[in-house]
Amino acid sequence: ILVFCVAVGSLVNPGQLLATGGSVLAFCGFVIALSLMLHYFLGWIFRVDADTLIITSTAALYSPPFVPMVAEALGNRAVLISGLTTGLVGFAVGTQLGLIIAGALGP
Repeated sequence: ILVFCVAVGSLVNPGQLLATGGSVLAFCGFVIALSLMLHYFLGWIFRVDADTLIITSTAALYSPPFVPMVAEALGNRAVLISGLTTGLVGFAVGTQLGLIIAGALGP
């Protein structure tokens, strides 16, 4: 997945992106930062353990293929299922929400 992202990202002209879409770039950064803060705040409120919080955050930001590597680095294979499940459910829900929004904004 990261190889795909690097390949697509290498096609971007940064000058043109900043000239025409600087606000889009700032908005994306804001949304990612806000979602991370919300994720960790809700984890703190519901007293989620640190390993589960880290693994679900990884699944949300980077996708399920990176969950096993982080679980191995944490030395806690018990969080593997929660990370993979979170990532896959996120893909499914995100796809459906994207289709709903595209349908609402489309012709």
